[in-house]
Amino acid sequence: MADLSDESVQLVVTSPPYNVGIAYANHSDDLPLEDYLRFLNEVWRECYRVLAPGGRLCINVANTDRKPYLPLNALITAELLRAAREEGLNWLMRGEIIWDKGASAGVSTAWGSFASSSDPVLRDVHEYIMIFSKESFRLDGGGRTGISGGEFVDWTRSIWRPEEIGDQSTVISDQKSEGQKSAARPGGPGT
Repeated sequence: MADLSDESVQLVVTSPPYNVGIAYANHSDDLPLEDYLRFLNEVWRECYRVLAPGGRLCINVANTDRKPYLPLNALITAELLRAAREEGLNWLMRGEIIWDKGASAGVSTAWGSFASSSDPVLRDVHEYIMIFSKESFRLDGGGRTGISGGEFVDWTRSIWRPEEIGDQSTVISDQKSEGQKSAARPGGPGT
């Protein structure tokens, strides 16, 4: 992002590394929690720099680990709101979307606890998309979009179930490449 001019972008959509030990070529994905949050905060500062006032930051994450459970959505939200208070980065939280992956989540299980009441492990079938604005909820120069009223209603719900979103129900799955996490995302306008 260093090549981008200040306040030149209206939307940033990202899914940061989850810090789960994936061998990325240019990033350690196995950092102590404080170092991981510091790494993410550098990214959020850069997003803030390039976003125009009213621009949106959409962060897609799943919660990780199980013992203990690590709520990335809550940690990232807390860090952005802390930056708003302490660093003068005026992030405004617009809300969060729960992306119910439903059937696309598969049927995997933690076999060490399968059918055992002594230590059941929850299987996440959802991810979060946290949405923030820079400085203002309103984006200047905005107007009517090129999507239909029905699509607007579908895409502004706080729970996304791709199989219920009309013609936009396609789930696009990226093939996992070496040094990358695999990702599936709802197909939508522009995909």
